[in-house]
Amino acid sequence: MKPLFIDNASWLRLCCRWVGSGILLLALMDLIALFTPPHFTDPVWELQLVGQLVERAPAPLLGLVLVFFAEATGRVKASLTVLSGLCILAGVLFLALVSLGTSATGRINSQNDQQVAAQYLQQVTQIQQRKNILNQATAKNLDEAFAVLNQRQSTGGAKNARDLKERMFSQLTQAEQTLRTQAQATRRGLKFELLKNALKWNLSAVIAGFVYLALGWFGFWRNRMAWNWSPSPFER
Repeated sequence: MKPLFIDNASWLRLCCRWVGSGILLLALMDLIALFTPPHFTDPVWELQLVGQLVERAPAPLLGLVLVFFAEATGRVKASLTVLSGLCILAGVLFLALVSLGTSATGRINSQNDQQVAAQYLQQVTQIQQRKNILNQATAKNLDEAFAVLNQRQSTGGAKNARDLKERMFSQLTQAEQTLRTQAQATRRGLKFELLKNALKWNLSAVIAGFVYLALGWFGFWRNRMAWNWSPSPFER
């Protein structure tokens, strides 16, 4: 009985086929987990989905390259045609993610602006209410308030009730300006982080899309060359 012998090239192709298939299977399981459960009406989930997909794009690419190498034996193979078609489909889907990411970015930006504006309006309303209370306060009310604060030594340097009222108005106005500045800074910070992530993920989606399309085109070209019995440049 002759011993079983596998040459180095066949052994390498076998390893590449199994490792590549395993990587693709793991990527498929990860993809199912990303879409479970789907929340396509939530722009935050949509943008995070785009980011997670493009950040996971290299793993299936590696698996596909290994399988392509294992299947590229110079003969026409249906498996290579199927994988090439899947690569083309994946490339188109990655390019379509740019539209999804752009739409989600716009909606998230609008939501952030609304939330910051609502919080700012709530705080400003409270300040305006305190100003109205001061305006409606009588001289007697101010004198009583000044006397109480004077006993507690917390008049803030005010010399009389009128001075106390002016100081309180000044503090409320300053607090309102501080809130406006903080709201503007918060809005700019949120927009910067949002645009930074959206730009990175959208550009990555474009790059991944073209890489998948190129890999799919190579697979179809490889099969066509094998069908015409013409060796590829890599085998010359």
